Amino acid sequence: MLANVLCPSTLPEEVLEAQQHVAVAQAMLEENTEGFLAELLHQTAYQGNTLGNRLYSNEGDLPQFSADSIRAYMQRECTPDRFVIVGVNTDFDELCKWTVRSFAEHEAHHGASLEAAVPRSSRTVVPAKYTGGDTRVEAQNPLCHMMLGWEVEGGWNGPMLAAVTVLQMFLGG
Repeated sequence: MLANVLCPSTLPEEVLEAQQHVAVAQAMLEENTEGFLAELLHQTAYQGNTLGNRLYSNEGDLPQFSADSIRAYMQRECTPDRFVIVGVNTDFDELCKWTVRSFAEHEAHHGASLEAAVPRSSRTVVPAKYTGGDTRVEAQNPLCHMMLGWEVEGGWNGPMLAAVTVLQMFLGG
């Protein structure tokens, strides 16, 4: 399984087939009103950063959706410092041995150590920055759907959690 991430085949015909599913996925998202609203809420509340990045691609992204760009993204982002390896019903030492072997073979294939190419210190974690705003979408629907979101100090661990939960319940969930 690790080889699929570290050395994907990403055949052009598979990428083309995936591109054809983008419009279908977008239509399915728009049919799921709550999911669509949650997506728009995050994009609006955190415009242009972290939580505001789209979860789903749209047809405007297709020119950048190629086998080469997918491989480049995976090589850049799928590094050992970003992996979580899980084994079920397996010996821990055996799991470690195969994981180390997989990464060693990958490093040999690419000619350089992944740790040397992407040191931990070069990755900076950017915290989500609430921007606020509003987004409106006109749609043929006999119902009006609305989502409200605001920044709460401390988030889910803050002192306002109980008040926000009660407010959420009064607003209908």
